[in-house]
Amino acid sequence: MNFKLERFIDGYVAVGINYTLRTDTNEASVLTQSNEIKEAIPVAVEEAKKLGYNIDELPWLDLQVSL
Repeated sequence: MNFKLERFIDGYVAVGINYTLRTDTNEASVLTQSNEIKEAIPVAVEEAKKLGYNIDELPWLDLQVSL
């Protein structure tokens, strides 16, 4: 699982998550993509914590993070 973590001003952190795209040789569905992203979020939060960033809210998902 690959992702990129960046810190911004005002306490915001951005994470880019790689996920499988549908191609002629790959039958990835939107469900597959969604599940890969869902699985990556807790990993990204833990990695951020190791780097000193406490992610406790994902406002665009209306989600409180509790790991």
